[in-house]
Amino acid sequence: MASQDQLPANQRPLAQLTLEPEAVPHKAGLTFHDLRHTCATALIAAGAHAKVVEERLGHASITTTLNQYVYVLPSTEAALVREMDKIYVTAYGGQR
Repeated sequence: MASQDQLPANQRPLAQLTLEPEAVPHKAGLTFHDLRHTCATALIAAGAHAKVVEERLGHASITTTLNQYVYVLPSTEAALVREMDKIYVTAYGGQR
């Protein structure tokens, strides 16, 4: 059986795949950083933890990642309000 690094790219785990900037076709203005940004946006929108995305992108801190991609999380505030409502109902029996 072939080791994972000997498998074709489409059969290797995502963590082992790399894409060199010069390998990106520059059709329609597409750049390596466009792909990087799209990937990070999709990961965060799909629920990946920002710390994992930070590590994948090689950002110096999670602050950099959150500052760049916070717009992807518009539902975060709504989820926060729902959780606070649950806490309030539990603590005060739903009375305001």
